[in-house]
Amino acid sequence: VSWRKVVPRERGRILLRIAEALQARAEEMARTIALETGNALRTQARGEANLTADIFRYFGGLASELKGETVPLGEHVLSYTRREPLGVVGAIIPWNAPVMLGALKIAPALCAGNTMVMKAAEDAPLGVLLMAEICQEFLPPGVLNVLTGFGQECGGPLADHPGIAKLSFTGSTEVGKVIMRAAAERIVPVSLELGGKSPSIVYPDADEDWAVDGIIAAMRFTRQSQSCTAGSRLFLHEDVFDSFLGKLEKKTTALKIGNPLDEASDIGTIINNKQFTKVCKYVDEGLKRADAKLAEVKGDDEQVALRCVNRACPAQVKAQLHYFARRFAMDIENLGESLVEQLVDRGLTRPRAVLAMIVAQTVLTALGVLVAHLAPVAGLSVAVLSAGILTALVGRGGFLTPAKESS
Repeated sequence: VSWRKVVPRERGRILLRIAEALQARAEEMARTIALETGNALRTQARGEANLTADIFRYFGGLASELKGETVPLGEHVLSYTRREPLGVVGAIIPWNAPVMLGALKIAPALCAGNTMVMKAAEDAPLGVLLMAEICQEFLPPGVLNVLTGFGQECGGPLADHPGIAKLSFTGSTEVGKVIMRAAAERIVPVSLELGGKSPSIVYPDADEDWAVDGIIAAMRFTRQSQSCTAGSRLFLHEDVFDSFLGKLEKKTTALKIGNPLDEASDIGTIINNKQFTKVCKYVDEGLKRADAKLAEVKGDDEQVALRCVNRACPAQVKAQLHYFARRFAMDIENLGESLVEQLVDRGLTRPRAVLAMIVAQTVLTALGVLVAHLAPVAGLSVAVLSAGILTALVGRGGFLTPAKESS
């Protein structure tokens, strides 16, 4: 019997059994999510695993409610509507919350009697494959199918396939336009969940801790802000600007960044180097804006959290000076030993090379402090400046004279 002909309440029972199986393996699922996405186990991955089971549970109960309507057109006319499955649904999901987003496509489609072909994100397919494996224990063959691969070789052909009766996509606006064009070409229904800007506005009567907690949740701090619904901007009324920002600073400073599998971690890791580089670029662009001021620097040498707000104040300038000084000192320390080795390679004795390195560190540190004072909010990278000066000293010889070779 084809899936569409299975009685709706029986389809619901199957979804309920899937929900219980997912719940029984929730911890395994949570650790898989944390490992492949970088989302912290305690604050994100475990919640996603439990929510996935709840999604199947919800649609399992909803299956019996698939009903049409009777339209009263008159005593001698019987008019009614009937809800029927579309057929094969093609679904494409992103990597930031892959299992939850996958469940939000699989469960309703199967509940309505459709079958599905889903493309998992190439950066995070393991959790989706585990979910599909659990579903296969209860579903007839061919009802749920999962593909892995890149967009051009996998997502594109799926969107263009003539056997797909509906498209459902969650991801970027750019790719969403491509999916919409593919749907329009064949005139099939399409559902799109795309990214966007999501500002939060705080008025004077909301200068409370609960509002701060809401902002932290809305900005998805504990998901590294890797969410299509993450608040990208925060507008504060001037009457509560400083007080609200102080509360927000206190709470965000308490968040711990660390290993996603560590129960103590509030914030995990960026999913891959591509995204990490993109985030760093956003930070650099923000610091270079004339209207953006560095407001806070917190963390150790390996974890530095930066917060930019559109208001200048002495505390911000002090924070930026502190940031430049720390970054400069770290850069000098890291490059010092390299400088010594290069000078030795050029023929300078090691004691003289060490002495030259100490002199260079002292001079450049003083220069770094001076530059930071002259341009505290210009976003000048002192690390780049120091690297350039050190390279010039080594490459051109500068004021350092190599030892003469003996004949």
